[in-house]
Amino acid sequence: MQVPAFNPTVLFVDDDPLVADGLRRALRHEITIFHCAESAQEALNILRIHSIDVVVSDHLMAGETGINFLRHVRKE
Repeated sequence: MQVPAFNPTVLFVDDDPLVADGLRRALRHEITIFHCAESAQEALNILRIHSIDVVVSDHLMAGETGINFLRHVRKE
């Protein structure tokens, strides 16, 4: 029995655009739908527009920690 593949929509959040770009390039063959945000606010805007399966967040971002951001994500 073959298990269907799961191809998640992923949101990368990091205030360093080079990190998100590196993740996108490293995983481009594994994940086909990416969104990247350089701030928690930008990420929340993306979450309001798109259906996201997985959120990967930097912890030490300018303006807000990754933990606080993920708390906001969980509420919304």
